[in-house]
Amino acid sequence: MTTFFTSDTHFSHARIIELAHRPFSDVDHMNAEIVKRWNTLVMPDDVVYHLGDVALGPIDDSLAKVSLLNGYKVLIDDGNHDRPFMSRGKAKYQYWFDRYAEVFQEIAPPGLLGIAKGFVVNISHFPYDGDSHGADRYAKDRLPDEGRILIHGHTHA
Repeated sequence: MTTFFTSDTHFSHARIIELAHRPFSDVDHMNAEIVKRWNTLVMPDDVVYHLGDVALGPIDDSLAKVSLLNGYKVLIDDGNHDRPFMSRGKAKYQYWFDRYAEVFQEIAPPGLLGIAKGFVVNISHFPYDGDSHGADRYAKDRLPDEGRILIHGHTHA
C-alpha cells in the first residue's frame, strides 16, 4: 500500500485549462487524462488524500469521475471550489457533504496526519500563506503555522 497526496483536480472545470496552463484540448480530454493517469499510478489498495478542489463544473459529471478513480480516497474537506466548503453554514451543507461522501471513502477536516512513526504533518487545501490569485484569501480557513510541515494544494504550483 502506498499513500498519495493530490489536490485541485478541478474535474469538469473548463477554465482551469487556461488558468493553470494544463496541456489539454478541452474538458473531456482533461477529465479522461486525469482518470487514466491516476489509475496508472494508484492501485486499488493505495490511499489517496485529496486536498480539495475536486470539481468545478457540472457536479453530477464531476463526481462521477471520482468514482472511476482507484484507491481508498480521503477528501480533506476544505477546498474552496468544493460544494461542501461553499455551503458551510447554509441549509445545503449536509446535502453536498453527503453527495461527496458517496464517492469518497472518507471525508476529514484539515489538520494533523501521522505519515510515519513519529512523523506528523499538517494537511490542508490552503497553504499557511500565499494564494493562487495574488492577495491571501481565506485567511480564516488556514491552519496556523506552528512550524510543522504542511502538505497543501490551492496554489496550483
